[in-house]
Amino acid sequence: MGGNLKFEIPSEIQTIINSNLDNFVASVYIEEKKIDIEEYFKDTLERNFPYFSFDFKVKKIIRTKEIILFKFDVEKFTHQNSKVVKGSFFLIHNLNAKIIFIISPETKHFMDRVIHPFMQSYLYDKISRIYVTSKEIFKILELLEGYLKNPLLSKLCTGTRPFGDHPDKILKWGDKLIPFRECFNLAREEALSINWIRVEAYNHDKKRVLKMDISRGSNISSNLNCINEVYSVLNIIIKKGENDLKILSNKEIKKDKPATPIVIQYDRNILENLETKKKLLETIEKYKECNFSVVHGGNPHIYMYLRDSIDSSSFSLRSVGSDKILLIPQLKATYSSLTRFIHFLTENFIEYEDILEIKDTNNTTNNEIHN
Repeated sequence: MGGNLKFEIPSEIQTIINSNLDNFVASVYIEEKKIDIEEYFKDTLERNFPYFSFDFKVKKIIRTKEIILFKFDVEKFTHQNSKVVKGSFFLIHNLNAKIIFIISPETKHFMDRVIHPFMQSYLYDKISRIYVTSKEIFKILELLEGYLKNPLLSKLCTGTRPFGDHPDKILKWGDKLIPFRECFNLAREEALSINWIRVEAYNHDKKRVLKMDISRGSNISSNLNCINEVYSVLNIIIKKGENDLKILSNKEIKKDKPATPIVIQYDRNILENLETKKKLLETIEKYKECNFSVVHGGNPHIYMYLRDSIDSSSFSLRSVGSDKILLIPQLKATYSSLTRFIHFLTENFIEYEDILEIKDTNNTTNNEIHN
């Protein structure tokens, strides 16, 4: 996988999906632990979260050597057991690649409010959403444009500014469609990172061949005029998930070895003053999926412990110099908890260039940790 714009789905599964959908929303999960979804949902008990629960039916439609296609009908209820919304989605499980592809005829609202909470409720410790950066969205659109051989145009996107100082800002250009690259340039001029963008493509006869929305949460919505091409862009998202899994999984403390710290390397000295360090603390205070305690509040460095409220993972966070954040896993620190937290930072604090390296604690000096 990676870069060749191919996402292999057997033709019989494509036929079933195409015959059931006029428009669709889609997303991608990566499997952390090997799971047999058919067996898992056969005898599973309903898991209740504080404010909602689900009623569902699952049906296996087809199974090939590598892929199983399921159809889920889900109803979401409030804690008072009054029905809120119901709908359906297809789940394609690639057994060899450990990829779970969700596609639904419902809305983006249904994807965010029902499908993702449902998946996280039942499979929270086994799968994880894949998150991308604005730079990766740009790369996806660039490669898709080359694949289509038609310009990708946009007139609507949203972005956020560094340090979470401002809420999402909507960028519109009226009815004017401009090249998607200009959207990124205009966003950059306003110090924005793009979180979501809608693109369209037209052929030489001015017929629209693609309308697609893509977000940093790897949500895609589109028409079916271009479904094979939309499948293909998932390859880039999947590659990001595979890389993150290698970096962020199995880093907790083991019986025979210490934890492996994760270094988030920024592209400039963003933590060189106390004010910015306080902004980092204020940002983390807004993260609803963890509890934390602060040991040092930024003078001269930040040192804090965090505990994930979803799966009880824990890790410490330290600022290192003025351009690094060090995450040190404890006894339990899942890929899901770490990737959720890092995604939260990239959306609400400041986007990083890349996670440049991972250093084992045996190779990380005290000067590097305490500098």
